[in-house]
Amino acid sequence: MLVTSRHQMKPSFEHCLEAALLGGASLIQLREKDLDPTLFTFLAEVCRKLCSHYKAELLINGRPKMAQRLNIGGLHLSESALDLDATLKFPVMGFSVHSLENAKRAEALGADYLIYGSIFPTASHPEIAAVGLDELSKVTQAVSCPVYAIGGISAANAKSCREVGAYGVAVMSAVWQAPNIAQAVRDLLEVLL
Repeated sequence: MLVTSRHQMKPSFEHCLEAALLGGASLIQLREKDLDPTLFTFLAEVCRKLCSHYKAELLINGRPKMAQRLNIGGLHLSESALDLDATLKFPVMGFSVHSLENAKRAEALGADYLIYGSIFPTASHPEIAAVGLDELSKVTQAVSCPVYAIGGISAANAKSCREVGAYGVAVMSAVWQAPNIAQAVRDLLEVLL
């Protein structure tokens, strides 16, 4: 899963996203939490167009009404959303979780997948302590839905996440800050598949 981070996506959001899709990215999460609705809608349309062209799946982070309005079937929610109305239903719905307890709660709510971390130290969230591979293993063993590891993931450590039961990884900096985005995606896929 490739999570957008427009501040890292240079020279442009669209250029970087297309490079990642050319490299083989097949699951994109549009995150951009700080954007106003108009700009977010614009980026969602860019994502939808490119994901459709490259046959990749698109998830919208934290904006269920916008996902419904744009007819995007994938919704990603934060751990704080575990207390929301459980009648919220999307074809694909996942949660970010930071504890074993909340992983179980999210699965009980019908999560199709989970993102768990931070597994390794990460520059994007320096305030969050890394939980490590042992905790990732406990979560993957406790739930039956797919778990994506996040936080400090790179081609050098992604395989170790799979080895302890992660279905996949969720990545930002390792791709968006790479000198060759398409190659960075290919490098990750090579160690994961």
